[in-house]
Amino acid sequence: MSLVSSPEQNQGIGAQVLSEQGELPLHSGMVLPITPERIKIAKLVYEGVGLRLEAEKLERRPFHKQPGKVFSLISQSNMFFEQLGQMSGIEMLQRSDRVDMEGNCADYVFGERLNESWIKHGNVDVNFWHNPLSFLAKQGYQSVDSPQAGDVVAYGGFDQREKKILFQHFGIYTDDNRVDSKFQAGPIFRHRVDLVSSEVGGAVYFLRRTALPQTLAA
Repeated sequence: MSLVSSPEQNQGIGAQVLSEQGELPLHSGMVLPITPERIKIAKLVYEGVGLRLEAEKLERRPFHKQPGKVFSLISQSNMFFEQLGQMSGIEMLQRSDRVDMEGNCADYVFGERLNESWIKHGNVDVNFWHNPLSFLAKQGYQSVDSPQAGDVVAYGGFDQREKKILFQHFGIYTDDNRVDSKFQAGPIFRHRVDLVSSEVGGAVYFLRRTALPQTLAA
């Protein structure tokens, strides 16, 4: 998949919002330029999750388990996430010492925070990822111009090959104009809208439930 935005777009409103730390009005579809901070976030998440995956593999071995090694890997993983939480504009809300990698950003947003019945531990219709706007519209969610507390924040962009918008990361908009989100299967963070991994697309969208799911409305 190629989630892209043009260089011209990256010099526009997205860059202004980044430089003024969210003081300009946010709007759905605004561009988030690639910055050194976003690249650093991507590297820290990659290292932290990689160590957690290695620990999970050891923990699942039927024989020759190494609890000391597992504990060491988790501790090293947390060091990367703690570095992330110390970056300006980001704070860790909930530390995770779990070995397993269950739960991702979508589980956190739609399952834990919004109590949607259609998602549980990553089990969701494939169309949720393959055609998210259409899927979420059937669940009563619509794109809104300006966010308010409790809205879904979706990161992604227009896929040139698929000819549609795809999302790679989700969060919840807060009453202090920031976002609560789970970085992959790691801890939960509160961060500025623009401070997400450089790997999750080049734009941000805001979604709000405005109607009942089609199955209930019928």
